[in-house]
Amino acid sequence: MYWKLFGLMSALFYSIASLVLRKYEYEDKNVTPFQLLFGMSLFTLLLVLVLYITSEKRRSEVNMIIVNKKFIFWIGLYAILFIIGDILYYYGHINTPHIAVLLAVLTGGIMLEVVGSYYLFGEKLKKNSILGISLIVIGILLLENSNKGLKEEMPKKL
Repeated sequence: MYWKLFGLMSALFYSIASLVLRKYEYEDKNVTPFQLLFGMSLFTLLLVLVLYITSEKRRSEVNMIIVNKKFIFWIGLYAILFIIGDILYYYGHINTPHIAVLLAVLTGGIMLEVVGSYYLFGEKLKKNSILGISLIVIGILLLENSNKGLKEEMPKKL
């Protein structure tokens, strides 16, 4: 049951973060995706270091995984894919005049996850789940098409 709460909280924080990022993009029109990635990575590293230094529990967790080759491989693969996704997201965020459409398109990634989960993990979906996912995809297409013909420029100020 907690996974729903975590999912909703995650969506809330990601949405607020996206709006904060958009506000900064209005202030600094020359920001690059690499600058955004570097800034995120730097703050993440600082947070992890603070947790590592101040928490014995976190230190022991890290010490256990450093020698785990399987963990290093899978988290390394995940990190590379996540970083590529972040860079592409930042490019999209900087270049789209409508962040709502960008975020809706990102939500469309659910289709890839559903297909991957079915084939890789044998997860099954009921008819209502398939209908819900189909409605999400239709909603994304409607949202994207509703913005065609609008000016492709960012407003001057928020």
